[in-house]
Amino acid sequence: MTSKITISLPDNLREKLEEKIKETDFKSIEDYILYVLKQMVSVDSKEKVTYSDEDEAALKKKLKEMGYL
Repeated sequence: MTSKITISLPDNLREKLEEKIKETDFKSIEDYILYVLKQMVSVDSKEKVTYSDEDEAALKKKLKEMGYL
């Protein structure tokens, strides 16, 4: 069974997501958000997520570009 909900995104977030999916095989923001949510829900909250040094550096770079660091 599939149910549908509607969410509102700030324009700047929508624009960032549109840019982000251009670099992927996702066909829409909806597809991308669904994928991300499934990934988040599937991770056991007790399981420690580890990243390689390369992944961590890339993540920090992205966060700096977005102004979070």
